[in-house]
Amino acid sequence: MKKRTKEKGVLVHTCHDRKTEIRYIDKLEPTRKYYTDDPKFVSFKPIPEKCDCKRYVTDDKRDEFVMKGVALLVYAPKAGCSLNEDRVDWSQVVMVVNRVQTPRVDLITKADMERAYVDRRPEYIKHIEDVHAMIMEERAKLIVPFRDDPDVMYDKNGVMLAGRILFPFGPDQRT
Repeated sequence: MKKRTKEKGVLVHTCHDRKTEIRYIDKLEPTRKYYTDDPKFVSFKPIPEKCDCKRYVTDDKRDEFVMKGVALLVYAPKAGCSLNEDRVDWSQVVMVVNRVQTPRVDLITKADMERAYVDRRPEYIKHIEDVHAMIMEERAKLIVPFRDDPDVMYDKNGVMLAGRILFPFGPDQRT
């Protein structure tokens, strides 16, 4: 049975850093708290000493997050004792999903454009044309042939009231 927390609830950490160094079980400091996604329970990442996290959830929500794999449990090592799954700090969890947003990567970068059209390098010109062709092929899949609408409506003068387009592409078709 999992322990219940105080009236404030369970602190949800989103403050962890991807650059945090991994620590192994024999190198853990008893003054710090750690989380792990290692199924072998060997490597851990520390929770930052200074934390600005303010989100609290209920114990039931914590249990649901952990069961779904959306959050990881926090472990508190004790001096002279081996760390095991009994050393869980039930008042905290670390969110897995809310990590730093994945950076967007352009298929064609500014540097590619400069190399292609300023330096006139043919491999970059071909790359840009290939990416453009790929995007146009995907856009073409969104366009369907015209089909008469059986429920079309007409105004009082007999002019068909046209619908709206679903994917308007502007006059600038560059990618």
